[in-house]
Amino acid sequence: MKLILSLIPLMFIVSGCQPTTDNKQNQGADLPACTKDAKVCPDGQTVSRNPELNCEFDACPEPASAVECQGDMKQCPDGSFVIRDPKQDCAFKACPEQSEQKPPEIYCTQDVAQCADGSYVGRDPKNECKFKPCPDGSNPGQSKTRIE
Repeated sequence: MKLILSLIPLMFIVSGCQPTTDNKQNQGADLPACTKDAKVCPDGQTVSRNPELNCEFDACPEPASAVECQGDMKQCPDGSFVIRDPKQDCAFKACPEQSEQKPPEIYCTQDVAQCADGSYVGRDPKNECKFKPCPDGSNPGQSKTRIE
């Protein structure tokens, strides 16, 4: 009986060391295992080694524009949409040939700003997507915006 009890842990150890035949493991068998280091790109982003590139680093992403504009859009009279252009100080890009179907509509991002009294205000499409005034008439504080 003692012999059987002493063999049970040995069976667990041996069975735990057996190779598995998992399809996922077989799919990556041809790819090398890469180290987990990272490369810092000129813009501060990091990239890791890619086993599909023989463990070379992935290419650095294209640098982001120095000017980041809001993600809002304007609807043109012909129904198409245009976004803000960082090359034009975040002014909306020009609409295609203007037709007199309807006036342009602006769709603002859905973030909010907090007022001094703790309330929140959203953006105003009638005022170039600037934040609406607080209930007391003041502008929202310099607190960070929140995405809702």
